[in-house]
Amino acid sequence: MRTSCILLFQIVFLLCSINSFAQQNFPKNELESGYGIFPVMEIKKITGNFYAASIDNKPVEKITGTGSLTISYNRTLKKRLFAGVSLFYDKAVISYINSPGTRNWYVFGLLLNAKYNYVYDPRFHMYSGISVGYAGDRSVKEGKADHHDAIAYQARLIGLRFGAKVGVFSELGFGYEGILKAGLSVHF
Repeated sequence: MRTSCILLFQIVFLLCSINSFAQQNFPKNELESGYGIFPVMEIKKITGNFYAASIDNKPVEKITGTGSLTISYNRTLKKRLFAGVSLFYDKAVISYINSPGTRNWYVFGLLLNAKYNYVYDPRFHMYSGISVGYAGDRSVKEGKADHHDAIAYQARLIGLRFGAKVGVFSELGFGYEGILKAGLSVHF
């Protein structure tokens, strides 16, 4: 009799805990709009003479840019795992050593995202992620246009999001979306 009561109690407890977990509403969709500083294409030490070799054959003196603007859509696959897509845009101006002209460089692309939430509270998320995709660029100098394609990437070392339905986020990473990225996101 005592064993039956303990077994019955365990079954009821298990059913109640499963039911309470199933009733938690986790948002399925997320929209993000963000701005990143120092995307990889604006860092002269990294890009080096990429511009010289592929475009003008002159050493680069300075690169200035607008930063990377991004719009993203992510969908929850599991409680802690998100997958999605991002669009990004950046404009940079390249100055060359011993050359009077500058080149305007427009970079745009599409990334496939994967994010894992280490901390997933309705009001706070801490996550990491990786993105890979396509980057195209169009450059213009003295009326002459040029186009190149490349593999785009973004590694998110750590990201923090504060807010329930509408929130703000900040990410530290490396790639086409910038070293430091911040913005707004909406869960629905």
